[in-house]
Amino acid sequence: MDEVLQLLLKNNIEENIAKGLAKYAELLSEANKKANLTRITSPEDVVYKHLLDSLTAVPYLKNGIKVLDIGTGGGIPGIPLAVARPDLKITMLDATENKLKFVAGFAEELHTTAKVVWGRAEMLAHGEMRGAFDAVVSRAVAALPVLTEISAAFIKKGGLFIAYKGMNAAEEAKEAASAAKKCGFGPFRVIDAKVGEFEHKLVIAEKIAETAPSIPRTWAKIKSKPF
Repeated sequence: MDEVLQLLLKNNIEENIAKGLAKYAELLSEANKKANLTRITSPEDVVYKHLLDSLTAVPYLKNGIKVLDIGTGGGIPGIPLAVARPDLKITMLDATENKLKFVAGFAEELHTTAKVVWGRAEMLAHGEMRGAFDAVVSRAVAALPVLTEISAAFIKKGGLFIAYKGMNAAEEAKEAASAAKKCGFGPFRVIDAKVGEFEHKLVIAEKIAETAPSIPRTWAKIKSKPF
């Protein structure tokens, strides 16, 4: 925890936020001994590839908005965002219930207001969560055309879709352009979000039209015939 804290402070993270993030790193490390929550374990990698990477979306999230983290896994990026931005109303969604039990514990122990929801995005998007969020964030979940489709219906018109991607982000954005249009998004913007020596990108699109009632399709159709 001390090494993580020092690295965060070195990267100009406010002390109170850095302490919360370091505590999360400690909790994640302990939980990872019981469940497969992350393969990133060294203090430096945790800081740059998990914590600081998660925070690259902060400038694009307006004060007090409702944010859905799809495929949160061990709480990335939802928990770091909740620690750094307590004004955000964050919901973390995952299809693996066991992981969410740990994540719910992290959220409570870190005194955040973030909550968890268990289920599949393509199914929940046809229920009461449809159109309920100002932004969707997601990291390491699916190829961009697939992620675009399962995310779109959750977002209000005027809201944002933010995908954390790697060096092939621009290519993925081109491949997903058709999906973006069909799902009600404007053009993708690919933004450099380099953290330390690690290359990362954010792919961002604004929701400019309502998503058709038939979207998202079933998982079988999404996987076999992506938009």
